[in-house]
Amino acid sequence: ALLDPGPRGEVARRLARVDHLAPDACGSRVAGSALPPGARLAGSLVLDATVTDALDLEGAVVLGGACARLEAAPGAVALAPTARALRLGADALAYRSVGDALEVPAGWVHASLPDDPAAPAGPLADWWAAAAEDPAKEPRWSAPCWGNPRAFRDELARVRARALPPAAVDAEVDRAHRAPLRARLAEG
Repeated sequence: ALLDPGPRGEVARRLARVDHLAPDACGSRVAGSALPPGARLAGSLVLDATVTDALDLEGAVVLGGACARLEAAPGAVALAPTARALRLGADALAYRSVGDALEVPAGWVHASLPDDPAAPAGPLADWWAAAAEDPAKEPRWSAPCWGNPRAFRDELARVRARALPPAAVDAEVDRAHRAPLRARLAEG
């Protein structure tokens, strides 16, 4: 809805507090971001993101994060990704995804989560979901699916049992995983 040029989009942008951003000649809205020369944006929204080498967005939303190369098809959303290369298919979502080369196919969701919620500086696990399917429904809820390391039910129990509050987990993931990758991206 943020990209909708009509009244629905206007309401969404007001709620998101980005209604003050006027679209450029290609219909994109950008603020607080560092983008590479030659970046291609059409009808997209980019806020508080850093992309160092190449950017190609069409009808996509990028909120935060740092990537060397980022490509997103219509309807794709990237929320605070950190990657050397991130490619999002149509209607794909990357949520706090971390990695060297990540590709999220059309209609899929990806997130990087600590493999052990009690040790967020340890390895990260890739978690996937098909956006059109409810992961809380059987059989997806109680059995590993989509290549995930555990069932969603089991992962929820592990996350709820952790001793660290979510902000501390995120800070540790940032220190151990995102910050070193951002430093490598800055070096070129």
